[in-house]
Amino acid sequence: MVACTLGGFAQGVDDISPMAIYNVGLVGCDTCGVAVLNHFLSTGEARCVAVWSPDEAWSRAVKEEVAPLQSKVPEVCADYADMLDRRDLDIVLIVLPEAQGLPLFLQACDYDKSIYIELPIHLSAEEIAPLVEASHTTSGAVQVGCHTTDPGETAGLVENMLSYLNGQTDSLSSPIDKISVSDK
Repeated sequence: MVACTLGGFAQGVDDISPMAIYNVGLVGCDTCGVAVLNHFLSTGEARCVAVWSPDEAWSRAVKEEVAPLQSKVPEVCADYADMLDRRDLDIVLIVLPEAQGLPLFLQACDYDKSIYIELPIHLSAEEIAPLVEASHTTSGAVQVGCHTTDPGETAGLVENMLSYLNGQTDSLSSPIDKISVSDK
């Protein structure tokens, strides 16, 4: 189901990089979510510690694919709140179709985690406003990708976020309060 996607990038992530290893939780275990997770894993600066998806079969498949790539086997969380409650979770990676991830983003902001979210390109100002407001309440960094972003751009966004968290760069390249809105 996801084997071809995960096998393409990651070669194992434990102790590759001299940088910090960030613990990532994937929300949305379909092909798009796995592709973005691959970008995190391929940096050597992140490992997947938890997965949650509305479809538990996808979560289990991702767990099985990620487990051989790192020493820590990701937990399949039965509930999204259980994932957010994890003390070892540094980054919540939200990649769900359409606007399904928006309420999950709002919930993640309450937990002061750093968040990478893939947003649809057709959100209105009214849909973006509560996301921007919530992002100002969290102490974590918020980086935004787009469902239609090409893989090279996604890799750049992921690398920028990790560089920001490591203190190597002063700003995020795509913060949520700088994204454009549609004229719905």
